[in-house]
This record gives sequence, C-alpha cells and structure tokens, in this order.
Amino acid sequence: IENHQDRLFLSGVGDGYEVAFSNATAEGRAPEFSVLLFKRTDYEFGRVVATQSQDSKLLVMGERKLGVLLGQGPTDTGEQDGYSDIETIVHELGAKWTTPKSVVATVDGVWFQSATGGLRLLGRNGAIARGEDGRFLGSEVDRELGTNYKCNAVVGYNKQQIRFYHTGNEVLVYDVQFRQWSRFSNHAHVDAAFAEGRFY
Repeated sequence: IENHQDRLFLSGVGDGYEVAFSNATAEGRAPEFSVLLFKRTDYEFGRVVATQSQDSKLLVMGERKLGVLLGQGPTDTGEQDGYSDIETIVHELGAKWTTPKSVVATVDGVWFQSATGGLRLLGRNGAIARGEDGRFLGSEVDRELGTNYKCNAVVGYNKQQIRFYHTGNEVLVYDVQFRQWSRFSNHAHVDAAFAEGRFY
C-alpha cells in the first residue's frame, strides 16, 4: 500500500497485473475504492510487485520492467482521469515478485530486490544507479544474497541508513552518505521496522 497524491495505491491486485487506487482522501473522509479506479500492466511488464511515490510521480515496480505513472487522478466517478498509462522507464530489469517489502524510498531514489535476487537502486533520474567503478550499486553484496533469499528493507536515522533484513538471518546495512556496506549476523527475524529512533 502506497500513499500518493492523497490516494492509496494497491499493488498486484486481482491477477497481479493491476494497480488499484482510491478516491482522493481528505480530513474526516476515509479512502474508497471503485472498480473504475485502476491501471493495468501487461505480461511483458509483469505483475506489479510494489509502487513508490516520488515527487509528482508514482514508480511502478513490475516483475520484468520498471515504470512510472504520471499526472493527476480522476474524480470519484472515474471522470477527468489525468493519469497516464504506466510508462516503462527501465526495460532490462524488474523486481522480485515475492519481496515487495524490499522496496524502499531514499534521498537517492528507490531500492528494491531485483528479479535476479540482487539489490538495486532506481535513481531519481529513472535509471539503475551505478557506482564510480561503473558497477550497479548493490552488486557488492550479490554473493551474500544469492537468488533464494528475500529481503525486508527499513530506513532509519534520518534516511541515512538502510537495513536489508534477509532470510539468511543476516542484515545488510547501507550507509547512504558514504555509500558503504556492512553486515550484522545472527539476526533471525519475521519482520522489521524503525520507530522512535530505534530499529525493531
């Protein structure tokens, strides 16, 4: 579930290829959904793993491609729909269907676990981010993740640290400022969160 332009967006609805969204909410008014308020992807794009609000656009993370939804939404009756179709911005990489909790926004863009298992950063410019050495950011820890682990991502400390809790009972920690990775071992978990200045 993602909040964007005062609407709630639901990913992977129905057969997985739909993004449903609510009416525009306001104080004292609960979100409402309608069969008229949705956008659909196709097989080539893949099922919708997650969405993430970034500035005026909604990033849409598909299994095979990554895209964006632009514009302003419709009235409650579905009229005056200014939303675009979901436009592909990354053709060669998608997100892992079983890891929607790996998708997390940072000041640099949106991190996600790719369909091949590695962690990648979709930069604010709409491209997969690379380091100074030309390699994809996140490729440094590909070996530790392999293809079978699933990640939950949590951002903390004023969005300066991202922790990826994975099913290998370890935590991969990324420092946003220094662009460096570290690791915590023996961290068995079911889920994770950051609240009141602490990771849980």
